[in-house]
Amino acid sequence: MTKCPQSQPPVHQRGIAATPGFLPAKIQSVLQHFQQSRKRRQIEKLKKQCGDFFAQLSEDIDTLLETKPDYVVQIHAGLGNQMFQYAFSRALKGKVLYDISTLGPDCEHQFGLDKFCMDIPCVKNAVICEALRKKNTVVEKVLNKYDPELISGHASGYFRGFFQTEKYFKPYREELVQVFKPRMPFDQSYQSMLDQIRKTNSVLVNFRVGADYRRLGWVLGEQYQKNAMDWMAKHISNPRFFVFADDIDWVKRHFQTDYDMTFVDLGRGNPDRIYLDLELIKNCKHDIVVNSTYSWWGAG
Repeated sequence: MTKCPQSQPPVHQRGIAATPGFLPAKIQSVLQHFQQSRKRRQIEKLKKQCGDFFAQLSEDIDTLLETKPDYVVQIHAGLGNQMFQYAFSRALKGKVLYDISTLGPDCEHQFGLDKFCMDIPCVKNAVICEALRKKNTVVEKVLNKYDPELISGHASGYFRGFFQTEKYFKPYREELVQVFKPRMPFDQSYQSMLDQIRKTNSVLVNFRVGADYRRLGWVLGEQYQKNAMDWMAKHISNPRFFVFADDIDWVKRHFQTDYDMTFVDLGRGNPDRIYLDLELIKNCKHDIVVNSTYSWWGAG
């Protein structure tokens, strides 16, 4: 007797059986309803994305027309870098517009200058920013090196770079000190810490030990901070060390000395913490900084 091969229902490429009678009618109905709902959600999401796109496009066109910029400066990377890029732009002799298209909720870094005491014209629509980049782009040639040609050699242009030298903006230092202050007020815990920093012979001890620095091999060994603290103890009276870090828990676990240290660990979960900490750092009387633009601005 010849046996018939067992019949196998054909399977849809997404895993749902294609044979109408393969699943009970009730389950088929549920699956169809789910697929229809998913399609509706996808359509609504697309509508929202398109709406957001065109809304931002319209807003950026208005900003572009109102500003009529001579220059466009790209703002990118972390907060310390954004501060350098804005500070550089102060030396440009004309109206400046800022491209922030590489920053946002879905990007590695967020736009941070809006949390300071400044209002600057920005565009972030990808279409407009791409068009701006194609017109007379000026790129920083050597990192961390002053190039006066960037300032004096261009009557207009789109500028890309980091511009990490104060030679570009030293004449505007006092102005920058005023604008690089957080808009948000200190709460009681921050005000109390600020009072301690101001009343003592405070020394900033900064660490940059986050995952990005560890991955790139940029973390300075703890001996760097220990040697610097020893130097401070020999040269100033009654130092009080205030420790700031991008990963304060890591520092607490790995860094130990006999000095009196205060680990500044305020505002957990507060998205404005980075700005409030920067203001505390700026009030320290002495500074042990690390290889970080954020640290540089705090000590500046």
